[in-house]
Amino acid sequence: MTKHQSDISLASSDYLAVLKDFALSRGIQVSDLLAGSNLDPAEFIHPPDLISNFLVNNVGSTLYQKLDNPLCEAVHYGLLVMPSSHGSLGMAIHSSACLKDGLQILERYYQTRLASQTPKIEFDEKHVRLTLNSQVELLEHSKDVQRFFDISTLVSMANNIRLALSTKATDEFVEIDIDAPAPTEFPFEALLFCRFSFDTKKRELRVPKSWLELPFDSANEDLKQEAVRQCETELKRIKPDDLIERIENTLRHHTGALPSIEALAERYFMSVPTLKRKLNQLNTSYIEIKNKTRLERAQASLIQTNHSIERIAEELGFSDASNFTKFFKKQTALTPKQYRSSLSDTN
Repeated sequence: MTKHQSDISLASSDYLAVLKDFALSRGIQVSDLLAGSNLDPAEFIHPPDLISNFLVNNVGSTLYQKLDNPLCEAVHYGLLVMPSSHGSLGMAIHSSACLKDGLQILERYYQTRLASQTPKIEFDEKHVRLTLNSQVELLEHSKDVQRFFDISTLVSMANNIRLALSTKATDEFVEIDIDAPAPTEFPFEALLFCRFSFDTKKRELRVPKSWLELPFDSANEDLKQEAVRQCETELKRIKPDDLIERIENTLRHHTGALPSIEALAERYFMSVPTLKRKLNQLNTSYIEIKNKTRLERAQASLIQTNHSIERIAEELGFSDASNFTKFFKKQTALTPKQYRSSLSDTN
């Protein structure tokens, strides 16, 4: 297989089969999909179990350019992406006991599908809210193409949750927000259990919180354990098995005030004492990880942007620039302005 920067990011080769079938259903030829992808035709026909996600995205970008109404087609494409199309991760989630169990697996192993994207799972009074945070600059395609992939992924997730629950969840709806205007002829009828909103600030999937512990019809403990073992193997090929790194990754992609330890424990489906104990066993604490990550983000902003101190303080969740300055000076012995000036002096 052709090697790329994308070797850090693996994907199930089943995605290629879905892309191919969908393209053919739209009259797009395989030769057109492969154009400029650096993907060997033999690999397209008989790919290995895991391939570079960048190759999938490259083929997907070509597909996107040939679609007349991409947002509508994202729904139809997402409906083709069944649990098995998500490789071992999809099978692990589909065979889980319930949605709560499946979300733990999703949060833990999502990056076996795409290392440059992380799911953000939050809870409010009525819903489980899921967004996908992508580093588009690492994906080598446009934001519009990423929107196509994200919407199809959210549709796939919504549909697969509904399939796993079968007739158990009939009184409530899944909600999907799309950060683009409503296209003409949008296929609302394709997902009667979904409600779509357009021109929103972000792409988001909301599932009723009441569904969390409803048993999946597809639950199979033996199958789940085997799929999880495969996920673990794939994850170790991509990144270390490290709770600290998981927390750091969550904080790096979080906007605004960083989450409390209570919110983080809920996200990782564990109690606060359990999270504290696990971190203590690793000779650290949440406050230490939070301060380290917050400092890294502050330094990066001071180096890479011309943003004001006030704006950086707001982006990092400080109540004001004064508190940010006190924090930064305690960590580095320099104020943010002094730190930025020192970098300018050395250039």
